[in-house]
Amino acid sequence: MASARNQILAHHQRNNTQVGPIQLEHLATLNARLPDGSDLAFPNDASNRQAEALDRSLEQFNAEEADAVARRNATYKPILIRFMGSTPIPVEVNVQSLREALGNPPYHCYHNGIFHGYRHDAVLPEEDVNDDEHETTQPCQGVNEP
Repeated sequence: MASARNQILAHHQRNNTQVGPIQLEHLATLNARLPDGSDLAFPNDASNRQAEALDRSLEQFNAEEADAVARRNATYKPILIRFMGSTPIPVEVNVQSLREALGNPPYHCYHNGIFHGYRHDAVLPEEDVNDDEHETTQPCQGVNEP
């Protein structure tokens, strides 16, 4: 499969085209299953088009995530302020100084989401017990035993 993957990458480099990681895996799997000595296959089927669409979605998601990280780590961010009942005016504020003024810690509190790392105490593995209440001594009817 590694050989097929390398051949596909070389083909795309020669033709100056792009192939995403999902489509590459799909094509590598498909070509690895062909008999030895076969030409590379690039089918125009639904699976290949779906893999290509998934790669585009993944690329868009990664770009949006990078943009969100850049916004989250920005030194200055706009906030809206109303002066004497006027319409809100966007003002660039230093995030670090605003955190200090509000008494917040010097880092983004919800970087990974509110529930990141949360673990409910009731399901800790060391507290796991046998379910004796539902234990049956009679076999279920209709089940063939060896």
